[in-house]
Amino acid sequence: MKQLNATIITDKESIEHQLIPFLEKNEIHVEVLRSPITDIPFSHFVFIGQDIADKMDYSLIDHTTNCIGILEERAFDIARQWMQQGIKDIIVLPEEIDKLEYLIVEGRKQKEEKRKIADSTLHGGKVYTFYSANGGSGKTVLSSMLAQCLKTQFEKKVILIDFNAQIGGVETLMALEPVRNYADLLPVIDELSIHHIQNVTTLQEQTELEVLTGPKDPEKAEIVSQELVRKILQICQEYYDYVIVDAPSSFNIHTYTAIEMSSKVFYPLTTDALAIRGFKQVKAFLERLQLLTNNHLYVLINRVHTKNEFTVKDIKNIIHAEIIGQIREDYFGLQSFINMGMPFYTKKGRTKQLKQTIDMYQLAESLVTK
Repeated sequence: MKQLNATIITDKESIEHQLIPFLEKNEIHVEVLRSPITDIPFSHFVFIGQDIADKMDYSLIDHTTNCIGILEERAFDIARQWMQQGIKDIIVLPEEIDKLEYLIVEGRKQKEEKRKIADSTLHGGKVYTFYSANGGSGKTVLSSMLAQCLKTQFEKKVILIDFNAQIGGVETLMALEPVRNYADLLPVIDELSIHHIQNVTTLQEQTELEVLTGPKDPEKAEIVSQELVRKILQICQEYYDYVIVDAPSSFNIHTYTAIEMSSKVFYPLTTDALAIRGFKQVKAFLERLQLLTNNHLYVLINRVHTKNEFTVKDIKNIIHAEIIGQIREDYFGLQSFINMGMPFYTKKGRTKQLKQTIDMYQLAESLVTK
């Protein structure tokens, strides 16, 4: 069992001294923060002392955290303030210490349920998310290429989901003109089914690949809840053999949920120093969030060329992560497909032999045969 983390935010040593022994007894790593609070690291539990209630910037708390208010004496005004901030669990010490044990048990259950969802392979469906913190890594091209390859060359049921709420995503790459997007599913979130999802997808005609795009307006994307993202992925995983996700480079609820629910996370990495440093920072960040369950982060080295700054062997020694494949550079060959909005693969066995399509076919084959 992985250790959980807790952050105690208080200036009162009496609160700290009551909580720390109890949490450590339950194998929870504890960090204490004093005011003023300018940053709150990710934790599974955040405990806020009543002395700090009026000094807190509650927007600093991660939305996935179990947040608990701690009182040493009953104070209705503070409890009401916390409830307005979305903090529903409030404990009065020391008499309600047993309630704290219950909340910890429930927190562990929630974490285990999320892990089971991530590991689920119901009906053979797998969720593969492409994520990179660096813009220009090629994740949109690579995710589209893998989806097309699995659909046409291996005849799998595939859906490509673009969680990038911006102009210039998958729909631009594939020259699609979506009429609807996943934001249109919000009114039916309580009864969401595969039929609702398929009603808002766009079909790439040459490959018959189903593509679910997002709103082009980032403001509309902000209203899309984590619950909707989770339900979309769960339902698609039940129906399709492969769910390929192009996740935003910015780390938001869409990115968090997609990574959390993925069978594998592919990190496209270009062979330059900035990209490598960025990957090491992202890997450490995801480890702090405990999102890398079962070592499911894989590096896909992109734009490999003999004139690259680093060789694949160099990168392997630097990043200490599993490299699942490499995609060779062929700018002029690939660019003609992108300019025309043409698919990289069409019917089975009929594809232009670019370096990238050959390398992606090998990756897809290894995924299908495992």
